[in-house]
Amino acid sequence: MANQKRKSHRAGELDALFFDKLPQRAKEIFFEFLSSEFPYDGDKAFFVDVAEFYNEDCESPIEQIFYFAFQIICFIRNDMPYTHYANLLPQCEILANGNKYRADFYFDPSCEIDNYDKSFKLIIECDGHDFHERTKAQVIKGNQRDYDLKIAGYDVLHFSGSQIYNEPFKCAEEAYNYIVTKLK
Repeated sequence: MANQKRKSHRAGELDALFFDKLPQRAKEIFFEFLSSEFPYDGDKAFFVDVAEFYNEDCESPIEQIFYFAFQIICFIRNDMPYTHYANLLPQCEILANGNKYRADFYFDPSCEIDNYDKSFKLIIECDGHDFHERTKAQVIKGNQRDYDLKIAGYDVLHFSGSQIYNEPFKCAEEAYNYIVTKLK
């Protein structure tokens, strides 16, 4: 199914090494979240203690931004049976319909969720313009990939790079809502 290696810092390690590696937009959404205007009244300092600020498995700035925004949404919402962002695994190898693919993110509901729907398998794709749908060949390849993944039972959500960059919390919230709906 999904193969994932983990090579990132420990949750709560806020130091210059990891924070400096974040794309500028991820740093901006971090400070947006910490600002008094952000619609969350809970303990924002606790987020700093538990967050994983940088994940080396994310291959692009857009993936880092989405991953970080998803962590914030998980922290705020806290209505998923298990809301830990560790369930969102970057760069997982997926075998589907005889082909091997690498998903930008695979949501693993089996991580620590009791009574989860074992048929629920979700892939989240962050579609940057440079690698997706620039040519007819890329469109054909992408369509075949989605078909293979759907035949293998995966749900696939796509967010464009500009969607993630311009509205990271909206994208993360949509992915979160989709997961919560499927897990209920």
